[in-house]
Amino acid sequence: MGYSMDLTHVKSHYAEKQSLGPCPQGVDWKDDAAQIDRLNALRLLMGNDTGYTLNDWGCGYGMLARLIYKECARYHGYDILPQKLNIGDFHLSDTPTVIADYTVASGLFNVMTGGNEEWAYYVLACLKTMNAMSRKGFAFNCLSDRANRRDEGLYYANAYGMTRICMEYGRVSLLQYYSPWDFTIICQKE
Repeated sequence: MGYSMDLTHVKSHYAEKQSLGPCPQGVDWKDDAAQIDRLNALRLLMGNDTGYTLNDWGCGYGMLARLIYKECARYHGYDILPQKLNIGDFHLSDTPTVIADYTVASGLFNVMTGGNEEWAYYVLACLKTMNAMSRKGFAFNCLSDRANRRDEGLYYANAYGMTRICMEYGRVSLLQYYSPWDFTIICQKE
């Protein structure tokens, strides 16, 4: 929505990982538990809602679709690399193209292109897009700038700064219970 970024570096990073197959390590998560914890935090956005539509931005191999298939009426997975999803609709795209009830992003902001300041601007543009493509709300996770170990090439965000930014869009919840190294923000529209 008004800002584009060359995602070639991000694409090549995940293309290497994809050779590991449809598993958490194939989308750069440490293990099943690490991925499931983060996806379950994102699922709190929908609460007890059923029959909703969902945009999963950066869907990878579609693990979230497997977790929500009973309550989700229409799942749209978006990724910059071709994926094989058994559930829902896959879109080879770097941004959601369908307005849905909810939009979520797990790990979308972790691997950065360019410098920290340039990537932060891209993240802000993505948040605007998530808001615009969501009727009821959106959620995402980020690596925390409070992490005591940082890897080069990854983006670490300030949880409180991101919370303040998202307050422009609705009621915000900050979740940090599942890991000391990252956080999830849930933004529900009023």
